[in-house]
Amino acid sequence: MASKVIRVLAAGKHEGMGRRVIEGLRPEVEVVHFMLSTSIESELPYLLQNKLPPNPASNIASDILGRPISLSETPPQALILGGAYNDDAVASLRALVQDSSKYRQIPWVRVDASKSKFSPAEEPEKYSQDVISRFKEGLVKLEKEGKLDVAEEKWEVYFI
Repeated sequence: MASKVIRVLAAGKHEGMGRRVIEGLRPEVEVVHFMLSTSIESELPYLLQNKLPPNPASNIASDILGRPISLSETPPQALILGGAYNDDAVASLRALVQDSSKYRQIPWVRVDASKSKFSPAEEPEKYSQDVISRFKEGLVKLEKEGKLDVAEEKWEVYFI
């Protein structure tokens, strides 16, 4: 178990999968905001400035936590991206928030599709458990290695 709760932003294609991931990561990892793939481009810039987006497409993270989110008091330490994000999508998102004087530079953690043992379409429960396990283990390992600390000029994409 992590020595402290790891706070993250999460993004994915479906709220149903997002809900399973958010609930499955607890208590070691707390998702403070979940973005749908259709809204990440408008929401991520706000979130990386420690601001909540004005009209979020999803509120499942705060609903599950049962409380309002404060990004300024305890900002997220990483962004986790589900299987919907390929190299091109990640490059596009990174270009959107690359200005380190304006946006917090936190590590991005992606699902490595080649490591998936199950198909999300054919076995969604097994797939979500596999992804949850890899995210949790990966984030705890990155935290122990000190890689979740914000660096001004450097950010990394980690595959789990």
